[in-house]
Amino acid sequence: MAIVSSIPGTTAVSNDGYMSIATIKKLAKDKTSSLKNASALSLLAAARKTADIGVKKEDSGELQDAYQQYCQAINLYDAALTTSEYKAEEAAGKHGAVYASAHETVK
Repeated sequence: MAIVSSIPGTTAVSNDGYMSIATIKKLAKDKTSSLKNASALSLLAAARKTADIGVKKEDSGELQDAYQQYCQAINLYDAALTTSEYKAEEAAGKHGAVYASAHETVK
């Protein structure tokens, strides 16, 4: 059985109507790869927004889409932690806005 995913830019996927975990992870990585040149704060803000979308998708029962949103959020967060901005603030005594944003606790 094949379906057309609700995710823009994807094609029909077989597997009893569901995408494989590997496919979802690849789609998430592909969608976030173009943002790697963004600032660390922009990446962190996008990661939070994407994770929030994932929560909404999960709450509405769209688990496949929620998982992709979570994977995208992780990729964005990882990209933020590899920026020179974050690395410059990572050392003790040099914590700034980027470091604080990356370590902010969600309430």
